[in-house]
Amino acid sequence: MKRPLVISLTVLTAFVSLISRGLATNGLAVSAGGVASTPVIGGILLNLFALGVAVLTLWAVANKPKRAYTILLLFPVFGFLIYPLQNALVAAGYYPPRPFTPNNQLWGAAIAELFRYIWCITLFVWLRLSKNARAFLTNAATEQILPAASSSDT
Repeated sequence: MKRPLVISLTVLTAFVSLISRGLATNGLAVSAGGVASTPVIGGILLNLFALGVAVLTLWAVANKPKRAYTILLLFPVFGFLIYPLQNALVAAGYYPPRPFTPNNQLWGAAIAELFRYIWCITLFVWLRLSKNARAFLTNAATEQILPAASSSDT
């Protein structure tokens, strides 16, 4: 069975998330300069958790375990909730503050955030409604458990 488009787009989103979170973690580690403050440690831990979620999503599509469909459904939910969580951690002092955004760039940042939310909601709803995606992941899981009979068995 051919991989449905919604799964390919989820994989692409997970890959982009993996790269961006990896770069953010590296930037936090380099900018800390050996000083382990609470915001730096909190930022690194949150980014490593986000890296783990992206890797888990890519692994689930590649290996198709029994819970692959659930893992793919949880990835857009996590992508939807990660930035509000970061903002709450910044306010509490457990995440490094973001760079200052000049007033002439606020509309662009707001539009980018809006599109990210729309993308996460669209992926979640599309994955939830896609019978092809569910069949692709569940059929592959049952094929791993019960391999198809070969022609020599009949």
